[in-house]
Amino acid sequence: MTQEDIVRNIVANTARSIKDIADETGILTPNIRRILGVGTKTGTFFRLERGVYILNKNGNDVAVVHTADAVTKLPELAAAGVKVNMVILDPPYTTPAIVGRNRPQKFKTITPEQFSAVTNAIAQMIADDDSPVYYICSTAPYGAREMEKYTVQIYNAGFKLVAVGRYVKLQKDGTSRALNPKGKPTSPEAVMLFTKSGYFAEKDMPRKLTFHLVRPPVTGKYGRQTKKPDEMIRSFVLQGSLKGQTVCDPFAGTGGTLIQAVRHGRRALGIEIDDITMRQFIIAGLMES
Repeated sequence: MTQEDIVRNIVANTARSIKDIADETGILTPNIRRILGVGTKTGTFFRLERGVYILNKNGNDVAVVHTADAVTKLPELAAAGVKVNMVILDPPYTTPAIVGRNRPQKFKTITPEQFSAVTNAIAQMIADDDSPVYYICSTAPYGAREMEKYTVQIYNAGFKLVAVGRYVKLQKDGTSRALNPKGKPTSPEAVMLFTKSGYFAEKDMPRKLTFHLVRPPVTGKYGRQTKKPDEMIRSFVLQGSLKGQTVCDPFAGTGGTLIQAVRHGRRALGIEIDDITMRQFIIAGLMES
């Protein structure tokens, strides 16, 4: 009996909430919502094993997401021979400029040494020497020395810098700079493009690394103030990969990279350490993509 048969049989016999059906059957909530036509579109999520979910659309696996720590999971995937065509790195780093603000309060951060394990694994996973790695990092003057300890790990893993841009965060009016907790304009974030060869070939969109965009609002208790604008992520996906290729985000957060990848015909490989974030944002968002 299919998941759809199970759900429809239950609701045909008695009224049940989506949560009740999920608790009773073990079927993922987004699948139930899709079957009942409540706010979802296409595809079915399957739990392959503990903490591993696969989104299947029209008989094709288009996304694989892991509830895991990227520091340990990426080396495992590299050892298993997993290959990707593009990577977006927005790591949960810790610098003096952000201590006491967003990341340390909500997220598990990683050390530069742990980030080294990530970059070394990525160096093994990229499909070829021209595969791009987009790296987003702080440019706040207070904390620059600590930030450099993370950035240098990408060079140490054998990557060469191709170009640098920046992401300038704007307020809702679309013109004023976003403010930090002290009421001062936030420092832009650097957008750095790396490949092993030092060469980058544009794919479905011209290369663009500088953006002035409204900072996305935080939604829900588990929303992320570190979320990046969809327009920027979509640009990375289109300029850095082709349809059918695999886009990897090892610090997936609320899943923006994965959603844009699937929405534009790419395969997505993501890792997110927090299971609630995985279920509330990533799985639900991919079902809508």
